[in-house]
Amino acid sequence: MEGISFTAHVSNKATKLERKAEIAEMVYEMARGSGGNETLRDKLIDVMYENEQLKTENSKLRETLNKAYDFMKQFVVDGRNLLEKFLESIGQVVEKVRAGFRR
Repeated sequence: MEGISFTAHVSNKATKLERKAEIAEMVYEMARGSGGNETLRDKLIDVMYENEQLKTENSKLRETLNKAYDFMKQFVVDGRNLLEKFLESIGQVVEKVRAGFRR
């Protein structure tokens, strides 16, 4: 590994561990006094962390999709912007699929 990528990897790992520790504290507070199962708590911590990561990824993907939509709006084909044409063609595909399922 190169120095920069190794440093980034270590930093990413540290950030992940820090966030898992924060989540662990929240879980501990939620489960304190309930005599909860340690394995269950560990799984809950992992699931909460993964959920947080998926929400972040979803947000980034939505932002990228919106940028793509904005980009497509800039181009005009036959008097309509490319986004409108694209969405119309998606609608036609969906209708064909629905018609295929109705048979």
